[in-house]
Amino acid sequence: MAFTDLPSDWSQRAVTDPAIFTDLVDLVVTVRDRSRGCLGIWICGPTGRLQQPIVIEAPPGGLDVSPNLAGLRQESGEAGDGFTASDVRLAIDSVATTLTEHARPGSSLVVVIGRPGRADTTDADRHTHEIAMEVCRAHGIPLLGAAVATPERIWALPSAAAAEWAESA
Repeated sequence: MAFTDLPSDWSQRAVTDPAIFTDLVDLVVTVRDRSRGCLGIWICGPTGRLQQPIVIEAPPGGLDVSPNLAGLRQESGEAGDGFTASDVRLAIDSVATTLTEHARPGSSLVVVIGRPGRADTTDADRHTHEIAMEVCRAHGIPLLGAAVATPERIWALPSAAAAEWAESA
């Protein structure tokens, strides 16, 4: 698993191709991004090819992976303490709204959670994934996949649209 393993034709393939998915995450979401915490929202075309990756760095303080609010920072309004569930929803909703109003029909999204910490799925990861699924469903946009990237490991999260390839990624 490394971006150096990407085949030369990776940009012509759908991001759901299990042969390239985690390597593509490694290319787009750097180790620095993962160490600081980030949210990746990738815009994909009708064929599932990556058109534009967006990586939003977490506010100072990074992601709060404590058990409160499924690991996302409580909605206290404290500045500089990482993403809240509302921050995640707003970011994904903003991109989804833009897609529904301006993109070609069939456009889709991928969400990547970049964070430090343990190299397995947390409640915060699951909650962020649920938010992404809800927002995409509300906009009628396919969520092609979701992943978690830590400095040590990258893995796909299972989703209805990607159930078959998520298991093998």
